[in-house]
Amino acid sequence: MQPIIFALVPVFATIALGHALKRIKFLSDEGWAAFDRMNYYVFFPALIIHAIAQADFSGDLVLRMGAVLLGAVMTVTVLLLILKPFMRISAASFTSVFQCSVRWNGFVGLGTAMILFGAEGVSLVAIGVAVVVPTVNILSVVVLTRSAGTAQGFTQLLRLLWTNPLILGCVAGIFLNISGIGLPGPVAGFADLLGAAALALGLLSVGAGMDLSQFRHMGWTMAFATVVSLLVMPAVVFFYALGLGLTGMPLVALILIGSVPTASSGYVLARQLGGDAPLMAGLVTSTSVFAMITMPFWLTLAENYR
Repeated sequence: MQPIIFALVPVFATIALGHALKRIKFLSDEGWAAFDRMNYYVFFPALIIHAIAQADFSGDLVLRMGAVLLGAVMTVTVLLLILKPFMRISAASFTSVFQCSVRWNGFVGLGTAMILFGAEGVSLVAIGVAVVVPTVNILSVVVLTRSAGTAQGFTQLLRLLWTNPLILGCVAGIFLNISGIGLPGPVAGFADLLGAAALALGLLSVGAGMDLSQFRHMGWTMAFATVVSLLVMPAVVFFYALGLGLTGMPLVALILIGSVPTASSGYVLARQLGGDAPLMAGLVTSTSVFAMITMPFWLTLAENYR
């Protein structure tokens, strides 16, 4: 467990630094917003394009990893839809529970993979990016527009999906990979340079977005969504991965994807499409804090199968 804890310490230390910088007002709220915008629209898409374009998609490993992640996301989705009538929460609150349960924080996942395994680990997690990011964004938009009473026309729904820079980055990376075009030397260097900024800035942003005062209002809804995100989702991923015979580094990469905190981008989407944005903000904080406990457990469990 010690190497895993050592790998996670820099990740969560950077998150803590971001929170401290926000508390001392190192940047104004407008400054943090600009910070997030640059990362969301420039640095992180560059990281995704570079990682996916360079990943090895040959063989059946990609298909099996993709099947595990899609199966886990759809299993949790169906479970939540079945439980929805019994939750006795508003439709808007349900959308935040849903987003928390299926979204994953790419900054934490890729940052941890880089420290644990280097470029090979990042490439494996990039496979997860290619599968999970488009899937959960599409599901989140559909659930938000239907459940929160902001149903949009089909054209408007497509615009929301295909102007998402993370989805566009995945599409571009997959195209460059499977077409054989790849990234020529100078272009790869450019994308790599931009992408290198994404992880540190993204983790700082995660910390800046945390509001620890939310714990004063933590009720069963927030606790339930946190448990689904940090315990149920990785358990489902683990079960499906072993069922498909995945062990070693691919298993660890899958568990890493399944066990990271929820993504702060869910808050932005909740605010835009009529979800419960305050609840989503609380869930970003709760999963980020409790992941410090649950991630070492899941990653150590996966390491035992290497």
